[in-house]
Amino acid sequence: MKKFLMTLFALAVFGLCGAEINWLEDMGKAAEVAKKEKKPILILFTGSDWCPPCMRMAKETWSNQQVIGYVNKHYVPLLVDMPKRKLLTHEQAKKNNQLAEKYKLQFVPTIIVVDAAGEEKARTGFNTPDDFLKFLKKF
Repeated sequence: MKKFLMTLFALAVFGLCGAEINWLEDMGKAAEVAKKEKKPILILFTGSDWCPPCMRMAKETWSNQQVIGYVNKHYVPLLVDMPKRKLLTHEQAKKNNQLAEKYKLQFVPTIIVVDAAGEEKARTGFNTPDDFLKFLKKF
């Protein structure tokens, strides 16, 4: 029994360490989920392959286990990538550009909290994990 419990504990710990944010890439789908689950949408506008602050957030903030757990539990995360070297499908690039126009994107990273109808509630830019958790807990 003790061996079974130790194995179960190890699986739980290692499973959590490998957790990731469950990013969606379609605003329509995110809005459906947000409405159904009664959660706000967390939109991340990023330049994943060219923006140093975006890459730093990916390494430090988006991989932080507390941030991952909080975002997955309390938000519907939507990734809007604006890469320069990585190719997006024409349709995905068009959708991302439309969202950037709608929310008057000026720089990346920009993180916007919206309700299921797409109404903006707050926005922020680069954040360390601790500062970002403080931001997230306001909603």
